[in-house]
Amino acid sequence: MKKENLNEKIIQPPSENNLAQVKNENLILDKKENHVSKPLEEVELKQNTKTFGKNPPEVKEVQIISFKESLKKNFNLQRYEKMETNIAWVKIIAILLVVLTHTIQSSLGWASANGGSIMDLYKFAGNNAYALHFFQILSIPCVNLFVIVSCFLENKSIKIKFYKLFKMYLLITFILLMFTVFKWAIWPQKISVEEWVNDIIWFYVEDPWYFTAYFAFLLIVPFVNYMFKKLTLNGINVAFIVVIIVFLLWKFLAILFGTGLWDGSTGIAIPSKIKDAVTNRGYNVINFLVIYVIVQWLIAHNFFARCKWWGWLMIYIATFGVQYIMVIWTYSGMLYEYSNPLVILSAISIFGIFYNFKLKKNVFVNYISTLTMYIFLFHWNALGKTFISFNQANADLGNLWLSNIMQSLMYEKTIFLGGLWVGDPSQWPAYVLLVFVVLALSLITMSIIFDFMARFVTAIPWWQKTVNWIKDLMNLDRFENLFVKDDKPAENLPVAQSK
Repeated sequence: MKKENLNEKIIQPPSENNLAQVKNENLILDKKENHVSKPLEEVELKQNTKTFGKNPPEVKEVQIISFKESLKKNFNLQRYEKMETNIAWVKIIAILLVVLTHTIQSSLGWASANGGSIMDLYKFAGNNAYALHFFQILSIPCVNLFVIVSCFLENKSIKIKFYKLFKMYLLITFILLMFTVFKWAIWPQKISVEEWVNDIIWFYVEDPWYFTAYFAFLLIVPFVNYMFKKLTLNGINVAFIVVIIVFLLWKFLAILFGTGLWDGSTGIAIPSKIKDAVTNRGYNVINFLVIYVIVQWLIAHNFFARCKWWGWLMIYIATFGVQYIMVIWTYSGMLYEYSNPLVILSAISIFGIFYNFKLKKNVFVNYISTLTMYIFLFHWNALGKTFISFNQANADLGNLWLSNIMQSLMYEKTIFLGGLWVGDPSQWPAYVLLVFVVLALSLITMSIIFDFMARFVTAIPWWQKTVNWIKDLMNLDRFENLFVKDDKPAENLPVAQSK
């Protein structure tokens, strides 16, 4: 082979293909000061468009307003003018009924252990047996009322509000820990490590079960809303009928086989501490969703408006009467379950009454209705339950239990406060109402004070910076959109090809 002399190579003129290649290379390899060429910029923009939509994401600069302006904004209660006062009254009545049922909770437990029915209790408590069940039937629709209000407030949302749930979790945890600290300061020997842990993982333990079920409800309801948005009126009717049949069948089987079915109705072993939030006795998200479907069906047919307030009042009186007649001769724990169809119908009728009232906008009433979560947590916590609910671990506290006093007063004279007050059983209903009013006013006052303190703290600039930093760090908004728009096909989904 002959060696090639590089210096003697003949340089041939470039062809048309070579000229095109050189031209493209010059476009890509730009001048030294521009490391990214125009074609590459277009490619990058195209990639961003594919990932984020038509426009690449914009970084929003959040301005931190001054403390004075933020304080003025936080304490401007005029923003509550937009709320419906009818709905606000329903929320207030619901939380007051919660307080009432907790006031007589120990009395009801004693009644259940002694037969439960009015006839069984009459030989022990006389006419107080009638009063006890009157108060309980009156107050038992409380939780379902909150669910119905949530049905109206969340019936259009098709987004999961993750940041709202996160804020609610932190607020609930803070309040529970705050009262555990108070109890530790008063009775340090009454506090265990388990109580501190339970305040953090409250969604796993039995109380506060309502918020565990409510969180699950907010996670599921956007999908239910989307389904109802796509259904015709006939489709809504079919969905309603199916849910009612399954629900009544479930209740029938529960009555037939007892509570064992409720504790493991799915055939899956469920930890006892979270069973109430899943399956048990209406203390669960399943009951919330059943009520939600019923309310959506009523809304679709405009029944709340078509049936006037007096019509709903007659329905409420009828359901109340049926429950009361049932409890005179017999008693079952299912009578006071939140999943009892009569209890659900009672709650719906109470809502229907207020829905049809023509009430003027009331800023104060609307504001108080926003404090219902505080009112609940301020009396149903490690410290509050020590005084309200009977607990064998606190048996040495004697007559400090509020509901225990109500229980003993049903059938015997009770001496407490060092003999300053001797309770007479003949006045038991009056004592219940008195304690209920004092407790309710105290809880409302505490809630207002706490709310004002929270508004003051959140107006501080460093608080605003911290909140904005956490929001940017978590970036939960990106998970809110769950469905494609109706006028656009879903992206990144396999397309069925015809054969």
